[in-house]
Amino acid sequence: MNLKAKKKWGQNFLVDSTIRERIVQQANINPETLVIEIGPGQGSITTLMVDHVAHLLAYEIDPDLARVLKGQYQSYKKVEIIEGDFLIRDVKQDIKNVKTPYKSIKVVANLPYYITTPIITKLMLELDNIDELIIMVQYEVALRLTASVKDSDYSALSVITQYYSEPEFLFKVPPQAFRPQPKVESAVIKLIRLNKRLVPSNLESEWLEFIRFAFQQPRKTLVNNLTKAYNLTKDDVGETLVSLGLSLTSRADSLRIETLVKIFDIIRLKMI
Repeated sequence: MNLKAKKKWGQNFLVDSTIRERIVQQANINPETLVIEIGPGQGSITTLMVDHVAHLLAYEIDPDLARVLKGQYQSYKKVEIIEGDFLIRDVKQDIKNVKTPYKSIKVVANLPYYITTPIITKLMLELDNIDELIIMVQYEVALRLTASVKDSDYSALSVITQYYSEPEFLFKVPPQAFRPQPKVESAVIKLIRLNKRLVPSNLESEWLEFIRFAFQQPRKTLVNNLTKAYNLTKDDVGETLVSLGLSLTSRADSLRIETLVKIFDIIRLKMI
């Protein structure tokens, strides 16, 4: 396959065979695994998986690449090349349509950097039956996804991702592993789905909004951020923090998810 990368879709094709093999090895797929691949590109990772999966759903937005991939894998009944935008696709229905028996679902993908966050958000919020994600992202994003509380990279993205999964930083990938070469370093991470939820499912949209508000201006205190977001008085928010043994100068990036959930619960009651 010798199609040129298209800038509008942020295409950087992975050409390093060692990196490809490491990614697939980390995925630990087997004949009982349903694999979802987002942006298979030239099929460099796909090819290493097709003989070892129960079924593979590969989503490719580029019609030229999709056409070539469909031809390349037409003899593989357990491989589906789905042309279109993963972000607007009904992936749940695609999974339901799979007839091949499987025991686990994993995502294996070299994600386009410009839509990494929307894709991860969709996977976490809409597809709760996925067991693991093994994904390549921009190095700086990998640091945010895997950051611990009080780390400089700890952010709303860290909290949202870690609310739904347990992250693990696997390894860095240099620009030289791609064609064309990106201007940034990359990294491969693993996200293992957590089944336990600290917030009832009917309140999760409010919880996610709360996290975005709490981190909206990271250098400001929670009192300032939440007062502005919820139209509360500083005393209202301050009392909430003090009741949990926290300082009035506490910031979101200094608090664990469990503590943020407690603050959310109290603030939500104040709003009723």
